[in-house]
Amino acid sequence: MTAEDADETEAIIRARVAGTWAYRTRAEIEATARFARMATELAEVGATPVVVRGAADASADESRHRDLCARLAAKWGEPNALAHEPPRTRIGRSNMDPRDRLLWEMVAVCCISETMNTSLMTRCLEVVKDEDIRATLRELLEDEVRHARLGWAHLAAERSAGRGQFLRDVLPLLLEASVEPGFLEGTSPVPWTDALYDYGELPWAELVQIYRDTLNLVIFPGLDAVGVDTSKGRAWLEEHAAAPRPPD
Repeated sequence: MTAEDADETEAIIRARVAGTWAYRTRAEIEATARFARMATELAEVGATPVVVRGAADASADESRHRDLCARLAAKWGEPNALAHEPPRTRIGRSNMDPRDRLLWEMVAVCCISETMNTSLMTRCLEVVKDEDIRATLRELLEDEVRHARLGWAHLAAERSAGRGQFLRDVLPLLLEASVEPGFLEGTSPVPWTDALYDYGELPWAELVQIYRDTLNLVIFPGLDAVGVDTSKGRAWLEEHAAAPRPPD
């Protein structure tokens, strides 16, 4: 490898890693505020005490995650990630029963997003060699598992109470909101080098495959188990990501 090639590879690594951890910082800022609000609302609708307490604990976890992610973002070249302001928009429809809208949000945030994060970070830990990133990923992963279980516990309780039938029809909306625009097209917006594996990064095609596999092997079966009809969600997935993507 020439010195010029080495410099180009280093630039690709720094840009990708900085971007990843800045994105995660912004996500953790939003999650901190969201879980704090949901803890209050869960108590108001009579959710089980363990779920209410779990949401409050999750807010504290996400606040800690925010600082861990911001430190890595700054280290790799994104020093202003903490300046992000969480949006005021809510998940779900404003005209819904508040309890149903909260269930929509818990499924979106915990059953889908946190379960997906668990799969993603598990794979990242399999490849990462950078010790700082490895330690951070491990700490985040331990908490993401609990946050995912929180959503599944609340969903099971609400289904036992006869609620959540609406999830069948809105599942495609939940899935569409779970990915960035263009993600399932399988083309990376940034360059890739295999050296990125050492920093816990994955190529775009693998990210798409993890998304598909987690839905098919974990999330859809989990929803099926509590009586949520996933047929519309499965159809959405096949329409938007019908085949494995080509390599980056």
